[in-house]
Amino acid sequence: MTRRYLIGSLIEFKPSEQLVFLSEQPSMKVSLNVPASRCLELLIERHPETVPQKEFYPYVWKEMGSTVPVNTLYQNIALLRKAFRTLDASGKEYITTVSKQGFSLSAFISVTELSDETTLPQQINIPESDTLQNPDVEHTEHHDHTDYQQQRIDKDFIKISKKTYILMFKLFPLCILLVFLIFYIKEKILSSGFDQDYYFPYESSYERCHIFSNTNETDANIYKNLLSDGLINCSENPFLYVTRFIVGKHITIISCKNPLNSNKAASCQTLSVFGDRE
Repeated sequence: MTRRYLIGSLIEFKPSEQLVFLSEQPSMKVSLNVPASRCLELLIERHPETVPQKEFYPYVWKEMGSTVPVNTLYQNIALLRKAFRTLDASGKEYITTVSKQGFSLSAFISVTELSDETTLPQQINIPESDTLQNPDVEHTEHHDHTDYQQQRIDKDFIKISKKTYILMFKLFPLCILLVFLIFYIKEKILSSGFDQDYYFPYESSYERCHIFSNTNETDANIYKNLLSDGLINCSENPFLYVTRFIVGKHITIISCKNPLNSNKAASCQTLSVFGDRE
C-alpha cells in the first residue's frame, strides 16, 4: 500500500514518489530530491516533536551521514520550505527552526496518514433519477472527464518541461561565469595580500553579521531570509563578503569565521543567491 500524508488541509505528500501536491488540484505539484523527501518523512514521523539536527544524518543519508556537512541539511530544509510556499501562498509556516536544537513541523499543522481507500470530503450533486435510469451513461461520462483531465495535465507538464529546459539553457553560460568569478575572487584574495577596502569598500551589519560589500546597496530582507533558512550562520561565520553583479539579480556571499585581512585562517564558505529572496 502506497503511503500518503495530508499535511494541514491543502497539501499531500507521497514519499515513494518524492512528491508534494495540492490534494484538490494534483496538477499543482513540486518534485523533491531524495534527501529533502527523507527529511520530510522524518519530520512527519516525529510530529509534533523537535527532531535534533544530528538525527537527520543517519536517517536521510544512511552510512554516508557522518560525511555530510551541516549546510547540506540546511539547504534541504530550505527546499522543503520553498515547496510549501509554492503550494500555499498564505504565508503559513510549515517547518519551524528550534534554535540550537533542530527542526519540527509546526505544532499548528495537522498530519494525517491516508490509505488508498481514504477519500477526501467532496460534495457531488447527482440527481437520483438520472443515476437510476442511466448508470452506464454516468460511468462513461466520468471516464471521459478523467481522460480529458489526464490529457490536460500531460500537456501542461510538457509545456512546463520545455520552459524549464529553455531557461536552463539560457542560464547555463551565466552559471559558468559566476563559478569562474567566485574562484577568481577567492584565488585573488588568497594569492595576493587582500585589500579589503578595495574589493569591499562598503561596511554594514545585521544582527551579529559584519557585512562587507562591493556596492552600497543593502537589503535586510535578503539576510533575514538566509538566516531563517539556515544558509548563513553569523554565530559560526560572522564575516560576510558580498559581491553584487551588474547583470541579473545575483549575489555571492563568502562567509568567514575570521576576517579575510587578518593573520588567522579565514575558514570560509561560499553561497550563490539567484534572483530575489523576499
